[in-house]
Amino acid sequence: MNILMLTDKMEAGGAETHIETLALALTARGHSVTVLSAGGAIADRLEAAGVKQIRRSAGRSPFRLLSLRRAIAREARRGQYDILHAHTRTMGVLLSLLHSCLHGSNRTAHPAHVVTVHAAKFGVPTDRMCKNASVIAVSEDLREGLLSHVCAPAECIHVIPNGIDTDRFSPPPPSLSPAPHSVLFASRLDPDCARVAELLPEVIPELLGQFPDLFVTVAGGGRMLESVREKADALNRRVGREVLRAVGAVDDMTALYRTHRVTVGVSRVALEAAACGCAVLLAGNEGYGGILRADDPTPALSNFCCRGAEPVTARLLCDDLARLLASPPPSLRDTVEKSFSAARMTDETEALYRSLLPPVSAKKPIRLLVGGYAGCGNLGDDAILQGLVVRLREEHPEVRLTALTGSPVRDTRRFGIPCVSRRWLPSVLLAMLRADIFLLGGGSLLQDRTGRRSLAYYLFLLRAARLLGCRTGTLAAGIGPLLSPRSERAVLRALRPCQILTLRDSESLRFLVLHGLERSRLELTEDPARFLPPPPATRCAAILARLGAPPEARFFCVAVRPTAPARHEPLRVLAAAVHRVAGEHGLIPIFPILDPAHDLRAAREVIRLSDCGGRLFLPDEPSDLPALLGGAALLVSMRLHALIFADTVGTPAIALSPSMEEPKLAVFARHAGFPHFSAQTMSVVALCSEMEGIIENKNKY
Repeated sequence: MNILMLTDKMEAGGAETHIETLALALTARGHSVTVLSAGGAIADRLEAAGVKQIRRSAGRSPFRLLSLRRAIAREARRGQYDILHAHTRTMGVLLSLLHSCLHGSNRTAHPAHVVTVHAAKFGVPTDRMCKNASVIAVSEDLREGLLSHVCAPAECIHVIPNGIDTDRFSPPPPSLSPAPHSVLFASRLDPDCARVAELLPEVIPELLGQFPDLFVTVAGGGRMLESVREKADALNRRVGREVLRAVGAVDDMTALYRTHRVTVGVSRVALEAAACGCAVLLAGNEGYGGILRADDPTPALSNFCCRGAEPVTARLLCDDLARLLASPPPSLRDTVEKSFSAARMTDETEALYRSLLPPVSAKKPIRLLVGGYAGCGNLGDDAILQGLVVRLREEHPEVRLTALTGSPVRDTRRFGIPCVSRRWLPSVLLAMLRADIFLLGGGSLLQDRTGRRSLAYYLFLLRAARLLGCRTGTLAAGIGPLLSPRSERAVLRALRPCQILTLRDSESLRFLVLHGLERSRLELTEDPARFLPPPPATRCAAILARLGAPPEARFFCVAVRPTAPARHEPLRVLAAAVHRVAGEHGLIPIFPILDPAHDLRAAREVIRLSDCGGRLFLPDEPSDLPALLGGAALLVSMRLHALIFADTVGTPAIALSPSMEEPKLAVFARHAGFPHFSAQTMSVVALCSEMEGIIENKNKY
């Protein structure tokens, strides 16, 4: 790939080091990387390492910005880049202004736009830069902030944590082990990030009483450097020796990390120090995170910046430094290598880049149009389309996919494919005229339990596509329930001429075979929702934090849907079981909502009846649900796709069918080996017994 990275001044800093690490790693993998910046020490290092540099000063005047915009446009056209990746708000906004210009050029393949958000700065510039780009957030709290403040859909915001070059940042050899009572604080020394440097002269005298050989180093340049040096000199004179020194800006921090036992800092400093074997104390102007431990996921949610934590004080700093100097915790290097390495960051960034490029295939392109319920607010149907996009890109790049959806403008951004309004007949027919194949699905579209109008609409789509010259069929479809003979005949009449019939369950296949369709024409296939890309490892902890639960909280999930007015008994039985299990096992019940328009009222009713602190959870995107289920002790579900996700991530589940007319939950439960209850057979005792058996069995392991 040919990649242009855009940023401002490339001097020492967390974002700048991030760019350096990524650019070097991508170059080592054979990609062509160019960095356009205002220059600086890191730009010089990159140039010496063979990464091409283009130096353009941004400035703040409108004329300088206009000149920079023209320079970027010229370079983007000249370089024929695949990816344009902005790392600052200024560059991100300029890139968004260039979007229509670049995409109106004569290139057959337009460059994909990516922006990385490194800091919690939201507002009009951030909203503007995210408008037409795929967004990388370096932490979960930045993703939450972007979802609250910008118009980008959740599917376009990707969490890729900072990556540390663990070859460069590595522990010292045994012969050069650091002094036992040595402390390093590293940060820019500007008013917005030098609070710890100001507190250290207050803390050191008390620590000297316990550790007479203590020495402390402050590393970093900035406007407050001279003030810090003056305080250090005054303290050293009082003590009678150099106990605190301020060394200013340092190009290569590795040597300092290796000569200190404890490092105080945030963000990349914390990760670099941990990779070098230091004990780490998280403290900065944004908050106090305390001692960094391998089993605590909370610091990673804010990129180890402690956003939202309590303010740092001299007392907190002194107490925790004393603990670390007396007894350092085990090394955190393994944690950095596993979850925050440069290799992992590069893998994830490279995968995002590739997902934004047009698929390449030597085969003749196939124009596929799919019609279903995606974009209408149901998470399961959105997951089907998103999973299908991923699967086709990986295994059938020759397929050019278009979808009929409920919100085509937004869905085009969300799913990264052309989307057409399923409600506007002219656009539907035009899309069919352009397609080679039309597939109906996935999901249970061919049913009349929710009414005959929706069934008539889907059967019309099949007939219209056939008349307009498309090959037709179904995509991972579920057939039924079909409550009337008339609906049954209409479905069979529409499916018999189809050339492609893929089904998601054996009961649907059995139904069609019993009604005369040849078995050789039918194919069982996985629900496409199973092919969703895995969520970040930090997502479950981020969801729990959003719900006000601690990261170590034990919980189970309950996915409900409405029942008929005359059949509220299943919800009352479920509420009683939730109350008992939550109380006796100390678990928090969490209620994920798969279809807010229909499920919210039922979930609130079960929470009210159970009266045990249940939490509502509305996923921002389909992958949030498997992320949550991956940490759950159990799922109890009336929704099929919640069961599918539980099966995918290996969480035990119980299926509850609210009515006998809808067999899909029972069929899937039998296939997955999950216990199943119907509305007619469910009782509090039986459901509690099954739930407790699963929880107790899981606790053994």
